[in-house]
Amino acid sequence: MDSQGLPPNPELAKTPELAETPELAETPELAETPELAETPEPAKTIAPSGADSSCPVCGSFSYRLLAGKDRDGAPMQTLLCLHCGVARTHPLPSEEELTHFYQEEYRQEYKGVITPRGKHVLRAARLARQRLWHLLPHLPAGSRLLDLGAGGGEFVAVARAAGLDAEGLEPHAGYANHAAQVLGLPVRQGIWQSADIAPGSLQALTMFHVLEHLPNPVTCLRAVLAWLAPGGWLLLEVPNLIGPLSTRSRRFHRAHLVHFTPLSLTGTVRRAGFHVVWANASADGGNVVLLAQRPVSGDRPDGDAAVPQSPSLVDAADEITRFESSPAYPLHRLPAHLMRLVRRWVSLLEEQWMIRRHRDARSILDGFVASAPLRAQPGEAGRGRSADSSKG
Repeated sequence: MDSQGLPPNPELAKTPELAETPELAETPELAETPELAETPEPAKTIAPSGADSSCPVCGSFSYRLLAGKDRDGAPMQTLLCLHCGVARTHPLPSEEELTHFYQEEYRQEYKGVITPRGKHVLRAARLARQRLWHLLPHLPAGSRLLDLGAGGGEFVAVARAAGLDAEGLEPHAGYANHAAQVLGLPVRQGIWQSADIAPGSLQALTMFHVLEHLPNPVTCLRAVLAWLAPGGWLLLEVPNLIGPLSTRSRRFHRAHLVHFTPLSLTGTVRRAGFHVVWANASADGGNVVLLAQRPVSGDRPDGDAAVPQSPSLVDAADEITRFESSPAYPLHRLPAHLMRLVRRWVSLLEEQWMIRRHRDARSILDGFVASAPLRAQPGEAGRGRSADSSKG
């Protein structure tokens, strides 16, 4: 290991491998967006000493160091893959460590609760309604949908009220039990690796703020692809690595193992065999929302060939670093922060009004579902842009 704790024998990655590999930074999306590292780092190649040293999306050993600390200031290295543009924590934790963490600890650490409070239920239900608009134009009543990483089950509840045969899978015991026992929803505790889903049995699958927690996102997406019927729909949402709300000091959450932009998320989903319909940032730029479809029989998947190619990631990343360090950078981020602040105040007032009218989580959720429109009219939905970057 070198002095930074990275795998041995790094060398400058000005090689044919980089010159011919797909990348995602020579676009307006990255070239004009604030970036990550405190100081520019040269491109490097990790000596292939083990699978955990390679990119979990494309397998490349070429990287650039983005950060050496997490958002709380604790030591944690984040590397940017110079082949596919996905950033990841290094080293990645084991599957066993992650399973224990998400089943027992994550919700307590992230929200400080074992089961969701009334305000959490209401916020998640509001987000569920916004997210459902993207799918409703594509799904007839009765379509079978699985919400992977279902949390407290609010999306399942809203989708069922809209006429879908929706169910959920949630790793955290407290949240899964709350959804099933308190809210009476078909949400079971479990992880995707052991889920008993028949191949081709789903018309839709949703994953909201799940993919960034997985050390093997392509493996999971390929399993999801098999669960979907030909022509089935996948709706994803992840944090936006280059969003204007994402500051250098707050960008890297210890529980987030991989990090995406709209373009790198598109490439990742294509690698799993999906056809990507669209991928956009949320209205405030904080999240990436993506809609994809399992190809029908005879259609050719997008595949790796659809990922744009560029050898100049390091130069683009250096340019982004200089931009974030410039005096004008706080002004660049100000409109997004003001918009988010206004939305939060409006949301808090709505929450207080709704919570005071209902006595418990189930009545809050039932009251919200009863008051919300659940089937979109033609032209109302599917435009590919969520309202904001709040998380469920």
